[in-house]
Amino acid sequence: MTGPRAAAGGPARYLACGQAWVSVEDVQEPVGARGPAAMGDQAVLPRLVVAGLSGDSGKTLISLCLLLLAREHGIPTTAFKKGPDYIDAAWLGWAAGRAARNLDTFLMGREGATQSFLIHAIHEGLNVIEGNRGLYDGFDASGSHSTAELAKLLGAPVLLVVNATKLTHTVAALVLGCQKLDPEVPIAGVILNRVGGRRHEAVLRESVESACGVPVLGVLPKMDIKERLPSRHLGLVTPQEHGKLPGLRTELLSLFRDRLDFVRIFE
Repeated sequence: MTGPRAAAGGPARYLACGQAWVSVEDVQEPVGARGPAAMGDQAVLPRLVVAGLSGDSGKTLISLCLLLLAREHGIPTTAFKKGPDYIDAAWLGWAAGRAARNLDTFLMGREGATQSFLIHAIHEGLNVIEGNRGLYDGFDASGSHSTAELAKLLGAPVLLVVNATKLTHTVAALVLGCQKLDPEVPIAGVILNRVGGRRHEAVLRESVESACGVPVLGVLPKMDIKERLPSRHLGLVTPQEHGKLPGLRTELLSLFRDRLDFVRIFE
């Protein structure tokens, strides 16, 4: 596969859920001296946004698994959380092996969020940005400050997580709606969550891929994940309170290693 290393003057974006260029031209607002200039005029920052159709769609679980899988394959990782959420950010930091950063265009401004990403992202590895709520949910009716807007700002492909409980062809309608609402949002793949069985998976996969033209890059079955990642009124318990982190890492990798299409996601 060709990529940034193969052509230093290549295109600004590789939409295979990972390899992408960040250059001065990519940034939609001016950045300060600690932005692209501090890293050189052009830097390779492989990145993807993990988004969902709503809260509790499985974004955090998928993000954690992607980070753990990348590290298992020797790929350096770092993580970001869209919005001010500190609990999800703590979990992302645990999975990445380094502190996660929050990106919030409402609180930081577009320039501030862009600068923070450019300063803290790693050049050779994988930068995972977990969205919040639904892909287009933001400050107002137009979805300002949404995960979709952040993905466009950073030029990052989107991996869309869909809770498929009691759904088949309607999942394709939901994904297609996300594509049509703003064609500039680069939805590069879909993860199906809470799938009922092999037939359910087959129908969902065919429906999404034929109607939407994007690949299904992972399928997670119905399971009670709360036993492994317990939650309370604020969301997940913090990693410091979990008490079984070494075992959790092994268990998550064992459960999901073969359920996510590692090669296609990280290519």
